[in-house]
Amino acid sequence: MASDTSNVLTDRNELNEMFLGILRNISSGIFTRQDTENQAKNLLIHYSDFWLAYAMAAMMYWYADERNNAETTLQKALTLNREKTALFFSLFCVKNERMEAAELWIAQFMQEQNAQQVYAGFILILNMMAAGFLSTEMVNEISDTLTRWGSELAENPAVEEAQEDAWKNFMKGLSKQAALPEILHFKQLNVLPNQTNAEELLKGARIHELLLERLQHLMEAPDAGVKQEDKLEQWLEIFVTSQVSGAEWVDIHSDYSSLLTCAAQDWGDTDTFALNANAGRFIVASSARWIRNAYEDVAGEGIRKVPALISFQVRYQFLRQNYRFEYTIRNGLDEPAVIAQFRETFAPVHKEAREAYTWIRQSVVADGLLAGVAGLVYFGGAWIFANHFLGVSVLILIIAIAILGLIGGILGGAILLAAAYYLTRFLHENMEMFAASLGAGLIIFPVVYYLKAMGNRRIIDREAQHTSDSVEDIIREAMAETADFRDYYARYTAVGRKTRQFIAEMNPDNYLNLGKRIRRN
Repeated sequence: MASDTSNVLTDRNELNEMFLGILRNISSGIFTRQDTENQAKNLLIHYSDFWLAYAMAAMMYWYADERNNAETTLQKALTLNREKTALFFSLFCVKNERMEAAELWIAQFMQEQNAQQVYAGFILILNMMAAGFLSTEMVNEISDTLTRWGSELAENPAVEEAQEDAWKNFMKGLSKQAALPEILHFKQLNVLPNQTNAEELLKGARIHELLLERLQHLMEAPDAGVKQEDKLEQWLEIFVTSQVSGAEWVDIHSDYSSLLTCAAQDWGDTDTFALNANAGRFIVASSARWIRNAYEDVAGEGIRKVPALISFQVRYQFLRQNYRFEYTIRNGLDEPAVIAQFRETFAPVHKEAREAYTWIRQSVVADGLLAGVAGLVYFGGAWIFANHFLGVSVLILIIAIAILGLIGGILGGAILLAAAYYLTRFLHENMEMFAASLGAGLIIFPVVYYLKAMGNRRIIDREAQHTSDSVEDIIREAMAETADFRDYYARYTAVGRKTRQFIAEMNPDNYLNLGKRIRRN
């Protein structure tokens, strides 16, 4: 229930249904005078601090022709809440075609309002104006008041900034809910400068289209299919129900600009006040400058986040070494140049790895050692064994023991010593075999080293090809994603021209009073 009652209602829905039942049937004659009077007394007994109970009782006393009680009860309602009582009787009298009384109540309600403090229920007055239920004079009077309020608040930077901020938040909310085509998948562009990514930027770019669609839907959609005479009953019941149920807006007062902003944003969603189409259009059109400024800020913020050149970095491994390739992409069409750049960077790495496996140098060294040992054995072997047998024997044994252990070293050393001794003698006695063996060795070593080097190079080439393919695939993926991103971003932002034009053409004077207003000079 509303905040100005001290009674705790056991069933708000039951009380609301009772109030609505009275409103729907009070003028039908189904209630006797005594029933009406008893019902009024019952309300005052049970809800003695609730302004609406007094307002309803005053109305029932009036229908029961209890004018003194009606006047007394009405004054109590006005004492408890003059503003809401005036709005209630404004709606009730217009609904029952008591226009003189209605306009007196509307004037009293308007006296309670000012630019800085407007009751949220004022939207219901706008509804009646836009639907053509008020006289031209009353419409002119209220319209002049709204113009004055708007001009006054337009000079207040804090109020203007608050509306623009509210619209910016509203538009950012639209962008967050935006959907992108299923074909768009961003893996390489999931991290961009300014702590954003391609998907977020594209959703932000959709604000041009989403805002245009939203405004077109609100400004061009037909009124709800409710009969003209039923609208007044609907608005009266909305107001009564809000007071009983304690709706969120039941006690809300705000400056006129903030009221317009809240009502404009609410209209496309919950439509709390069952806005007449022209009332809604007037509210939205009155918000045009805030919408335009907020739109330009949100759109500009998104554009500033889009880098002209997108920097990428590929980390890869080649032969257990870590490398990094850095490059930039403009629009995704520079794929050949970037791949050529990578190949140029990777080629020296590949070449250096291949050259580590050579065969000529190893072959020359091996052949030189072979020839040297052969010469030593052939020309100096006999002399060494004849003059330094003991020293050679001890040296061989020490080496053998160090490698094979004590027992194994002794046995292996003895075998190696005997083999060297008899080999030396054998070579001296078989010169032809010695020369053939030496020649074969000098040929075999280069062949073996060559085959080994070529095998290692083939392994390196395969690894290099695999690495190159992997990096180039990543580059191509980044190029494709960038091309898609640039393409869709351009499509979305191109709608901005239509959006700006639509906002520029919104004029509140086109909607509020259905052409009834007589302009004053």
